[in-house]
Amino acid sequence: MQLTKFQKLMLINAQPIKFWLNIVGGFIALYLLWEHEIIKAILIGGSIIFGGTFLATKYSKLNVEEIAKTRMGNIFLQYSTRFGLICYLISHVLIPLSIWYHNYVFTGVGLIALIVGLIGIKKIS
Repeated sequence: MQLTKFQKLMLINAQPIKFWLNIVGGFIALYLLWEHEIIKAILIGGSIIFGGTFLATKYSKLNVEEIAKTRMGNIFLQYSTRFGLICYLISHVLIPLSIWYHNYVFTGVGLIALIVGLIGIKKIS
């Protein structure tokens, strides 16, 4: 399988350590955003997420070709399409903003954008 640089970049997120540290760091950051502690959210949540990226790129024994064949790899490859990336980015902007403003509707819209990006435009049409 020939992967583009962008697909390889997205597949880093499917590395198990990176994936789980993204979840932990993301939930901590979202909680801190809910409490309007933006500096702490960036420093604490961002550090955990960055740490996951560092560990995944420097110490993981899995290569991107192996990851691409996994279920998580397939999910992140879907987000590497133009439509998937747009949905992914919309969700990653909308969800933190909606958490900051305590707006459940926009949080739901952000989650829907994330799911629709996973499903992909090919499967919708």
